[in-house]
Amino acid sequence: MRVPTTEPIMKRRVKAWLHRRGWLKPAEDLYFNLKTLTPGILYRELRYRAWHAPDGFPVPPAGLINDVIAVRWNAVYYDSGKRIVDDMADLLARHGRSFASFAAILDFGCGCGRLIRHLDRRTDAALFGTDYNPALVHWCQKNLPIASFSVNALEPPLAGEAGRFDFVYARSVLTHLPEPLVLAWMDEMRRVIRPGGYFLFTMHGRPLTHGLSAEDRARFEADELAVIYTAAAGENLCSTYAAKGYVDRRLIDGFERVDFVEGRPAEHLRQDIHLLRRTA
Repeated sequence: MRVPTTEPIMKRRVKAWLHRRGWLKPAEDLYFNLKTLTPGILYRELRYRAWHAPDGFPVPPAGLINDVIAVRWNAVYYDSGKRIVDDMADLLARHGRSFASFAAILDFGCGCGRLIRHLDRRTDAALFGTDYNPALVHWCQKNLPIASFSVNALEPPLAGEAGRFDFVYARSVLTHLPEPLVLAWMDEMRRVIRPGGYFLFTMHGRPLTHGLSAEDRARFEADELAVIYTAAAGENLCSTYAAKGYVDRRLIDGFERVDFVEGRPAEHLRQDIHLLRRTA
């Protein structure tokens, strides 16, 4: 799923107006693609299309990449995925774990494989991906034989038995859901993660809140969930903000906290990271 930047209130209102008229996606496409186009990006766009990405797998069609990261360039898709996976590996290593230490890993909200393709050379674990968008899942099924992919609904459950995974990550997934769905998916994570397994997920945290309205900022500071555009649940327009206090108070029952990393100014690492371990 796409990671939005922090936005002034007026900009969000303009985006909502464009969304209602069906103009938001074309406007965003034009803006972000012009903003990120450089000679280096263009060179790698042509090279990856002709000879695949450095990992040997194909790159998705530009339209699918755009649905996930708001730009069409496969170099941004590939590089950002590697950066995020490297960052997850560093966080796990601080706690004596690695991708190779798990037996079954789920990419919840896998998109068009931006992250999971970088796990192939890091682990022998059984890899699984699931996403709400059938077009993204279909591309993964055809082009990334390293994992099993399936489509999930907006609401739980996932297919499969309880305790199936010992590591699940959800990067920029709960960030696009209203509170009832956030709570429901946390219940589902308790079901599918075996005792002792890990759950890593991100939320829009304090570094991304300066564009919130006064009312939403007050909710955030009171350790309540602040959700913008709840009617667009599951879409990038819906943005969910949660302080660490809210996560600790409402979401981690059945888990214990392993780590918390506040969002950083680096691109694609702006959201807060929560690493939890499933209790018995």
